[in-house]
This record gives sequence, C-alpha cells and structure tokens, in this order.
Amino acid sequence: MYQTTSLITVTINEDVPARATIDDVPMHILSSLRRVSEKVNPEKMKDGIFHYGEIEDIKIDQPPGHPDILAVTTTLSLVCGDDTSFYLLRREAGQWTVAASQEANNYEDERGAQGFFQYALSPPDSSGRWFAVTSNVPTHCISYWHILRYKAFEIGPQPPLPNYLFEGEESIWTLEDFGIISVEPSGFKIELWAYQGLDVGVMVRQNVLAYRVDGQNVMRVAPLAREPEGFLDEWFNLPWSEAQKWVVPVGHDDFSRWHKIIHSGYSESGTKFYTEFTFGPPACEVQKDEWLIGLEFFPDSDSEALQSGLPQYMYFTVALRNGSYVLAGASEHVSPKCIKGND
Repeated sequence: MYQTTSLITVTINEDVPARATIDDVPMHILSSLRRVSEKVNPEKMKDGIFHYGEIEDIKIDQPPGHPDILAVTTTLSLVCGDDTSFYLLRREAGQWTVAASQEANNYEDERGAQGFFQYALSPPDSSGRWFAVTSNVPTHCISYWHILRYKAFEIGPQPPLPNYLFEGEESIWTLEDFGIISVEPSGFKIELWAYQGLDVGVMVRQNVLAYRVDGQNVMRVAPLAREPEGFLDEWFNLPWSEAQKWVVPVGHDDFSRWHKIIHSGYSESGTKFYTEFTFGPPACEVQKDEWLIGLEFFPDSDSEALQSGLPQYMYFTVALRNGSYVLAGASEHVSPKCIKGND
C-alpha cells in the first residue's frame, strides 16, 4: 500500500483546496487514485456489482482531542468481507505525514485480511500521552463464529512502524456485532459476545476485555464479564497466573485444583467430560452480590462413565466485591435457596 499512502499524503498536502473540509478529502483522494489505478471504482459497489480487490471506501476523520492527527482507512472488497488498512497522519511543520500504519499484506487467503475493522484513539492524559486501539475480524463465509484480533499501540520512534503495547485475540460471535471498543486516558475495553464453554447449550456470553495502560505496561482489569456465569467461564479460560488474581481468599487449594481440571478443557489436550449448568437462569442469587453456579459433569462420547475423582455436581460461588466479580467458593453441596421449590 506504499503507493496509496504516498498518494494520500501528497493529495492532502498539495491537491486539496484550502477551503475544503475533512469530509471533502476522500473524494479528492479517490480522484487521484483513479488516475493511477484500475482498482478504484466505488460506483460499481454502489450498483451492487462485486469486484474483488477494488478500493471500495476511503474514510478520513479527525479524532476528538487530536487536532494534529488524521485517521485514514482504505477498504478493499473481498469475498464475504473486506480488508481495511489503517493510517494515522500527523501534522508537522505544516505538512501531513504517515506517523503509524497497520496493514495486512501478502496473505494467502481472506483469513489474513483485516476485516470489519474498528479503531479508537484515547484522549491524551495529563502529560499529553495517548494510544490507539484497533480490532479486526478475519472474514469467512461459513459461520458466525470468528476470531477477533485486537492491538493497542503508540506512534513509534520510527514512523510508520507503531510501538505495540499489547496484542490479543478472542473468539467472537458476530451475529450481534463485531465487538465494541471504548477508550479513556488510562485504558480501554472491548465488549463482545464470546463462546460459553461451561454449557454449549447456552452458547454465548458477554465478555469484557478491559485493560489498564500504564506507560509501556498493559494489564487486564475488572470487569471480566457482565454476568456471574460469564465470569466463571472466563475465569476457567484464563491461565492460572491470571486466574488466581480473581479469587478470595487468595491461595484457596480447591480453586487451583478445579481450575486445573476444567482449564484443561480449553487446551489441545482436552478433557474426558463436558459440563452443563444445573439450574436456570445459570446463576442462583443466594444473597446480595453473591451467586451460586452449579455444574453437572457428563462423560464425553468416548467414555461410559466419569473419570475417577470427578463428582456429578459441583457448585461455585461468585461474588461481587468492590465492583469486580471474584470466585469465593467451591463445594459439592448446593445451597437450599437454589433448590427448586425453596424460593
């Protein structure tokens, strides 16, 4: 995309009339691109005619609170989706230059593309420092289950190479949306619909990827989920080094043992059982800000009985403490309040 980025900066700096607004700039860029490339024809897209690999859209925004930054996206048409390239332009000495870029290049199929691309820029903090967050979902045509890839970065010392602070990926159910990004000076959140591994019949849960950004350090913070059963599934999904931060009391032996048992179900080795919630809604509120979540264990299709040491039922207590869910108990015994007829 080097030719495209060069043409964008030249157009903005030299060809756009002085009185033009930010909204006028994309049409000037499209006109310039048409002169040098046959892969630009948004009118065909508007007529419903698909042309693989054509530039179908260019957007330019001036993010609030960033008067010297322009955010530019160029989008190519692909089968069952698109591929978006992202550029941050910075004004220095009266000229716009590419300060950071995020592109997908030389991929073998559509899964390498930056589909359904989103971005957000944090407000500057008290020292003027800020960061960008991007997300994309590689496109395919066969399912609503995809992979959400996300990154946080700053403008690096060698533009246009970003200084990446954090990168991650999560499964996402895209029937509802492609994740929602929100930012603040001290961190960011991405809310999405994720896979509910504790009960495949429930299928989805509301996941929250919340992070605090402190200089070069990025740390996962509360909330992990929007509901108790979503928290429990996310807790088992985390590595123990992270999961142990979300338990009370710290160091509870049962917590580490059960995390090891169920977390293996998220790994390639797998487990010889599956679980379902024992009562619905899945979380039973036993008292204010405290819920019991019951799991029933079943042998997998290759086994006739549960493996040794597994109970048929297990109950986990999830509590809300200082605005954050934590795991507060693990027992084979159910609270009488959660037995049907004892409401």
